[in-house]
Amino acid sequence: MLKNALAFRQVMSDAKLPPSLLERKVYERLRAVLTSAYLHVPYYREMMQRAGYDPTREYGGPKDLSRLEITDRRILKQRESAAFAKQGTDLSRCSSDMTSGSTGIPLRVYRGPYERALQMAKWMRVLFMNGYSVRQKVMSLTAPWRLRDARSFVQRLGFLRRLVVSYETPTDDMVDLFLAYKPDVLYGNRSHLDRLALELASRRLGPAQFRPMVIGTAEVIRENHRNLYRKAFGTELVESYGSVEMGVMAHETPTRDGLRLCEDLTYFEFLDNDGNPVAPGEPGRVVVTDLAAEVMPFIRYDQGDHAVYASLDGTDGIQRKRITQIIGREDDVALLPDGSRCTFHSFYEVLGKYEEIAQYRIVQRSGSLFRIFVVAEPSYLEKVGEEILAALERKFPPGIRLEIERKDRLEPDASGKIRVLVSEFSHDSEES
Repeated sequence: MLKNALAFRQVMSDAKLPPSLLERKVYERLRAVLTSAYLHVPYYREMMQRAGYDPTREYGGPKDLSRLEITDRRILKQRESAAFAKQGTDLSRCSSDMTSGSTGIPLRVYRGPYERALQMAKWMRVLFMNGYSVRQKVMSLTAPWRLRDARSFVQRLGFLRRLVVSYETPTDDMVDLFLAYKPDVLYGNRSHLDRLALELASRRLGPAQFRPMVIGTAEVIRENHRNLYRKAFGTELVESYGSVEMGVMAHETPTRDGLRLCEDLTYFEFLDNDGNPVAPGEPGRVVVTDLAAEVMPFIRYDQGDHAVYASLDGTDGIQRKRITQIIGREDDVALLPDGSRCTFHSFYEVLGKYEEIAQYRIVQRSGSLFRIFVVAEPSYLEKVGEEILAALERKFPPGIRLEIERKDRLEPDASGKIRVLVSEFSHDSEES
């Protein structure tokens, strides 16, 4: 509880820092991250030595990052977690989380207690900067293994109340819970907010008598999604951009002038394909450095997304960066013969539990046929293949055929990314 309070005080205080003090904070935090990684993390020590760089002797600020290689999920999956963790850390005593695998490369991330508290505090900052108060109720649509039955002492007193609902909950039941709980804040991935909004529309309920703050994340959000939420919930969406690896990195505020960067805890680079900085208004790769990570640092980490940023003049005359468009990564939605739809989450809930699977991609070849391409050792896939198929079959209606095929590697799309779910099937086409 004390760590949570201290982390919250830190992030709320950081949000008010004038640019000169924020710049100094970033300078010192980056020094600490690079120094710790050089001294205690094998992968980064090797990387810095290859670059002829020693932050303990020659640290000069954020400009030093351009000397270092860019890291991504594929590199992290090629080596054991120990290569990226601080030496001497007992990872079994750390909190851990698994990425969704929306790039086809699921990854386990470890954090120390205060790092975990900072992740939660950043999320709370999004709420408070958009008008939340501690007496209000939050409904979160989340992965089933993140559900928590117990309530804290503070929540039992009526503060920071939260209803956590598995996003695997049937849509009808999810809507019933929403209507019964009447949350002041609704939070979830875009595809799950879509489900809720569309069901409300099908019931002809229109904007509810209560109008929650709606926070969407994890997937590309376009204007049609915002329109859907306006009609269903009667409020404007608050977009949040983040990842399991980094937590919240940017979010909208009531000024609606783009997504405010969490620059106190994340150092951003927007780069072209050759690693050079792009100008404001041009799409760039989102490459980030976590300014608080110690157990498992992320330094010059390619998020796998593209975004456009702008430098805007604030009311105080100071220029600040805002993300004006997240291009991100898009996966298809599969249409099933019974008229229902599924997203990559249906597959991630199963495949994400098998850590020896390096990559995977699902291709819908017809209304009822899905081919699952998996990068894994042949002996491992032979051992778990039938188990995976059985678990997936329980998630789909009868008549769906699932086939697994092992691959040595998966080729990226034309965009340079690996979508998890690709539908080659048009509902007007004939079954093959």
